[in-house]
Amino acid sequence: MKDKLTYSNDWESDIYHVDGRRVKTLKEVQIFGRPGEIAQFYPVKPKQVGVTCYDMGHQYSAVSTHYFITVRVPGVDVEIDLNQIVPKTKVIATKFTVEEPS
Repeated sequence: MKDKLTYSNDWESDIYHVDGRRVKTLKEVQIFGRPGEIAQFYPVKPKQVGVTCYDMGHQYSAVSTHYFITVRVPGVDVEIDLNQIVPKTKVIATKFTVEEPS
């Protein structure tokens, strides 16, 4: 499927791909819900998130870019990290750039 967003994590950072190309910036996604529901468009907000990692008993920190959408639930805006959504449902990147091959 064209422009389908996929997610992976390498312990230090979240990694997103579109059609096999690594995402550089992500500004909007389209999320498909249950069959028969109309897919919704959401603006995406990047945030730098600190992550604590452990390797062979040593602790270190890394910074990763996470992408969030805001969803309104009864009277409250809730930010949801896309890493919680992409593995479970169909998400299409609608406004994005990808890294160029080196």
